[in-house]
Amino acid sequence: MRQRRSDRKKNKHTGRKLSIFLVIMLIVLFSSGYYVKAQIEEVVYTETFYPGISVNGVSLAGMTMAEAKQALMAKVHEESEKYGLVLKYEDKVWEFNYEVFNIESNLDEILETAYDLGRTGALLKRYSDIRDLAKNSMDYELSLKMSIKQLQNRIKNIVDEINVEAVNATIEFHPNEDKKFTITPEKTGLYLDINKLMNELEKAFLSQTYVVKELEPEVIQPAVYAEELEKQTFKIASFYTVVTGTEARKSNVFHAARQFNGMIVQPGQVVSFNATTGERTVANGYKKAPVIMPDKSLQDELGGGVCQTSSTIYNAIVRAGLKIEERWHHSFPSTYVDIGHDATVNWPNVDFKFSNNKDTPIYIHTYRDGNKLYVDVYGEPDPGYDNVKLESDIYASYKAPDPKIVQDKDGEYVTYKDETYTKIQSRPGYKVKTWRVFYKDGKEVNRELVSDDYYRPITGTVYVGVKDRPAPQETQQPQE
Repeated sequence: MRQRRSDRKKNKHTGRKLSIFLVIMLIVLFSSGYYVKAQIEEVVYTETFYPGISVNGVSLAGMTMAEAKQALMAKVHEESEKYGLVLKYEDKVWEFNYEVFNIESNLDEILETAYDLGRTGALLKRYSDIRDLAKNSMDYELSLKMSIKQLQNRIKNIVDEINVEAVNATIEFHPNEDKKFTITPEKTGLYLDINKLMNELEKAFLSQTYVVKELEPEVIQPAVYAEELEKQTFKIASFYTVVTGTEARKSNVFHAARQFNGMIVQPGQVVSFNATTGERTVANGYKKAPVIMPDKSLQDELGGGVCQTSSTIYNAIVRAGLKIEERWHHSFPSTYVDIGHDATVNWPNVDFKFSNNKDTPIYIHTYRDGNKLYVDVYGEPDPGYDNVKLESDIYASYKAPDPKIVQDKDGEYVTYKDETYTKIQSRPGYKVKTWRVFYKDGKEVNRELVSDDYYRPITGTVYVGVKDRPAPQETQQPQE
């Protein structure tokens, strides 16, 4: 009985100790857990970068965002200083350092990304991520990007300094000087495409920070060379006629010719004699001289004699191998050129026209030497021939008709029966073909028909008087 009580008392004492122990253990455990949680929270809930985070090898552990940015801006500046551009052309150098570039970095972006590490999820997950980060560090790469668009205006100035337009060779015609032509040589040009250059520089900066580029402008060739113009300075034809008649007629012939002196006829251009010399008026410098009237009589009119000018020019133009666009023959053959070689004109309907059927310009020089009118044509010789002649063939002739006799009852021209006045001269008629014959080294290589003219016979008109001439009165001798 006593033993049972003793055991009961012993068990009660042991239970009390166990309870106290359990309580103490619970207190210890609770205190430890609180301490651990506090420690975890202290690690997790911080406004600084976690250990194991770096940018370009610079540790950000323990730094605030502002401190990290300040620490890395020096790195950005250091990397930016590596950028530069050097452009070279011949002995010229243009150099640009980083300050003129629009350089941007990814610093803000990678700081935001790095700062977010270990800051998502529950507390224990974040703590686990942070501990893992400390063991397996994360190093971010700072990168820079730049654009040279900010340099475009400066590069354009360089391009404008280099670019030069090609200059064609030029030719000047001095018809009245011994040296007829002055040729200014051509100049090549340079062209640098700014858009292409900007694209090449942008591409170069994708793999380099410091670019050195040798500028290579394209050489632009001129369209006209002095060597080509030299070929146009040869005298390819020359013709002259002797000018006779009154001083007024001579004046008209040479005055009309001066309107062609120095003329440059471009390829394809058509030249009109009437348009060049103008209406035959006193104001235009013309005088009265004999012309062929519609009734085939010769009477004084303004501009008489200019047909000799047109005929002289016609002969030179034909021998130069140019194309005749319009040409008319006279009513009867002229005395100053061979039959079939004349070209009559009359303002405004009867014209002489020619065109330049060559690929290069032709140049005309007209001048007076005494009573001779010269027309010289300059241009590029045709390789197919070196001489041109005109050959005419009279294939039909007609006798001059007897003149018409008119009784001058009104005494307009003559009075007495023994007087006559030829108003219109009877003239024979002809049919004539004219060829332009081309020669090379003295041999005929080609011929072409240029005209087939019919100079119609002309029936003249002769006026005779109708009155008998009074008998001469006897003169009485004075008596001594």
